[in-house]
Amino acid sequence: MENLENISLVVKLIIFSFCSAFLPAIVNWVIDLKQSKSSREKELISELRTLKTDLAGISMMDEFAKHAKLQRKIIKTQEELKTAANARSLNATKNKAIYTQIVNAVLGIYLIYLVWNFKFDPVLIIPEGWLYPLEGILSWPTGQPGAISVAVWLTLSRTSIRVLSSLK
Repeated sequence: MENLENISLVVKLIIFSFCSAFLPAIVNWVIDLKQSKSSREKELISELRTLKTDLAGISMMDEFAKHAKLQRKIIKTQEELKTAANARSLNATKNKAIYTQIVNAVLGIYLIYLVWNFKFDPVLIIPEGWLYPLEGILSWPTGQPGAISVAVWLTLSRTSIRVLSSLK
């Protein structure tokens, strides 16, 4: 039963480490799914496409007034589209900050729970002497020789996952 509890603890710690390491990517993915173009933006894009095809069909030399009027309308539509896109981008940035803070708070609470409830439980026990000069540090606060504590395991796994995720 002790071995099963250790495996469960290792799985919890690895999931926590992956979640904390890939938090920005997960939040970006959720925001991208949630933030899509509005119907107004889609209308403006369609209208802009239509105006550009109309403009391509008009000769600037023969119908200068009509050509200039269409160009002004295209510029106005582009400005409206840019304004709508900027508003969506601002909203996405705000939501990203809010979601990141919420998830960080939840992960922080879960980290406190893990460290507090499993501080004396070793995650891994290695035969004595294998980690000779660092045995005391790696096993703190469990006090068992050859043990690796939750705090040390979290530090090592989070650092390793972040380093590996930055290698591209």
